[in-house]
Amino acid sequence: MAVYLQKHETGFSKILGDAFSLTKLTNEDLEDIFQDSLLKLMEKVKGGEITASRDGAVFSYLVQVGKFMVCNFRRKRRNLTS
Repeated sequence: MAVYLQKHETGFSKILGDAFSLTKLTNEDLEDIFQDSLLKLMEKVKGGEITASRDGAVFSYLVQVGKFMVCNFRRKRRNLTS
């Protein structure tokens, strides 16, 4: 699992950082979102909802979860400043 994390955290952060560049996400924000996305992925795997045999499919799912979490993060931040 540690090898998977090292392999994909940089790509995950780059994809989400580029996609949401106007959001001004910090590296710490991206790290938190990556970790939360991993937890969600692990819940789905343990629950038997995800059985991906290809590494790319798991990473794609992880990025989609991350995008959803960025949207929630932005919404929460906007509500705090209003």
